[in-house]
Amino acid sequence: MTKPFARPGAREHMARYAFALAIMATMVLAPAGVSADTAGGQASAYLAYRQSDNATSAWSPLFSNGADGWTSTMVVRNEASSAVTTEFRMRSIQGGALLTKSISIPALSQRQITPSDLSLPDGFQGSVAANATPSGELSSVTYHDAGGRNRISLESPLADTALMIPLVFNDYNGWNSQVAVQNVDPNSDATVRVTYRGTDVPSVEDSITVRRDSSVMLNLAPLPKGPLTIEIENKSGSQRLVAAAHHVGPGGIADGNNATPQSQGAGKLFIPLLFRRYNDYDSGVRVVNVREGGALPMITFYDRDTGDRVGSITSARTLREGEEITFYLPTIDILQDSHVYSAVVEVSGSSSNTLSALGNHVNYRRDTAMLYAGSGRGDSALTAPVVYRAFSGLNSGIQIQSVTGSSSSVQVRFRNMSGTNITTESVSVQGNNSATVYLPAVAGLSDNYVGFAEITSSAPVVATVNAVRYTAPPTNPGAGT
Repeated sequence: MTKPFARPGAREHMARYAFALAIMATMVLAPAGVSADTAGGQASAYLAYRQSDNATSAWSPLFSNGADGWTSTMVVRNEASSAVTTEFRMRSIQGGALLTKSISIPALSQRQITPSDLSLPDGFQGSVAANATPSGELSSVTYHDAGGRNRISLESPLADTALMIPLVFNDYNGWNSQVAVQNVDPNSDATVRVTYRGTDVPSVEDSITVRRDSSVMLNLAPLPKGPLTIEIENKSGSQRLVAAAHHVGPGGIADGNNATPQSQGAGKLFIPLLFRRYNDYDSGVRVVNVREGGALPMITFYDRDTGDRVGSITSARTLREGEEITFYLPTIDILQDSHVYSAVVEVSGSSSNTLSALGNHVNYRRDTAMLYAGSGRGDSALTAPVVYRAFSGLNSGIQIQSVTGSSSSVQVRFRNMSGTNITTESVSVQGNNSATVYLPAVAGLSDNYVGFAEITSSAPVVATVNAVRYTAPPTNPGAGT
């Protein structure tokens, strides 16, 4: 079995980077006629939007209309209590004129924006910037589909002048990445320094120009092979940047992750959902030091079902800037097979803003994968911009983690695309631990539901949102039915 995250001599980072999904005790059989992205099905994940972030814009550094077989859809939710006009600004990576389209989104409702809605030409591959007026607030997820490939879902990235991409593959055990960097400033170009780093390879620097309202694709071909981290810094002014990496592996496996603003690095990060040999999924947590100086990370695991604090593991070495360590659950002795966990990653003995992390889950029997970012900040109000119940075979799970040491009372309000409230689910989340809201188990939701979820809590929480469909029932004995 291929292990995309294993490196010779890196004992604590060994592993295929596993990926997890919020399918709980029941595995889903897709209805007849549904075409999954791989032979085994489809799975994807994203991080829920913090409503306190109050974003008037949403971005997708890489948006496609049949380019290389990929087609993208941007799901936009208007968080405001009044209608907004959203201007979409698109420019091809190959250059050319700026394309624009204005679309009205009613109050508290959701729109799924396709390439056709944006009047994009066949083969388009480029950037999208969505800006709401007057004084709008948007949350957004962009998902990317291709025949024979697993879906890639990414929440709108955060913009800043300095970013860190925690994971990029360059010809590594069948995995390769496409990396797009977007300048979200509509007025001026940006000169950007790009530094490629790896734990076992020398760093490499490059300088690129990213045009205003545009993306540029990074050229990884001349770089050292293997899993890399990338630092991106604007050296020409205050133009903000976003970036995303799209990964494709063997058997149609695909997933992706956004860049993290270095200003959003944290001394403590929360990872809501992890698996150890659970329904054929295994998980890993990739931790990167995003700052100058050393960082010694520690990870603490919590059992979702028992509520127990299982124990902590400290990195065997200090991480320099851009270096990483992978905590791979199947190799950690204090954890048990067929269990679901959450985790807290922190810098041992420090609270400085130094860490970025990814939670990763891979199922090699089904060729499905999911990837999401750890979060350093919780909120008492979150949005999951798109969720499903038996919609074209897709079902969603929401994994909610408390970021405090005490329990939280959480309400999840499900609305349809027009914003009408359908039903509300209540759960209790123990301190630092997580709880699952699995849509097929929610009373009051009917099949063929697609909409969004508003999450409110008595104390700050974070959440990851997953969607999955399978083309055949599971055959893993003892995994639960």
